[in-house]
Amino acid sequence: MLESWSSHPQDDGYGVGSGVGSGVGSGVGSGEAASVNLVDIALDARPGNAAAFEASRKELLELRKKHFQGFVSNWTLRFLGSANRYLGVLQSSSREMLGPVQTAPELAAFTAAHPNTEWASTPFLVERYEVIQRL
Repeated sequence: MLESWSSHPQDDGYGVGSGVGSGVGSGVGSGEAASVNLVDIALDARPGNAAAFEASRKELLELRKKHFQGFVSNWTLRFLGSANRYLGVLQSSSREMLGPVQTAPELAAFTAAHPNTEWASTPFLVERYEVIQRL
């Protein structure tokens, strides 16, 4: 089982849950997803790195929930086959809102203070998808 932090607009913080399909972090906004970013993350294997990365994702999810235009949801999932591999899933209400740069000063400040190289020596692999069907 995975542990998950979920952040919902009515919650002030993160609740802890567990179960199949849960990730290490999630945030939920309003609306339906029209576009999705998948981010494959391979952290460097060093003491405390995964915990620091997960803590940073909690902070980033809260910032995205408040300041990301078109935010629908955001998940950080830990791969069951490796403690240092993660998948980020960011859903947006439109294709345009899921571009590489969000202009909110709060998000730009977080990115500047916490570059991906803080946790990984290899670049994060980002793939963008458009939602064409949903249940």
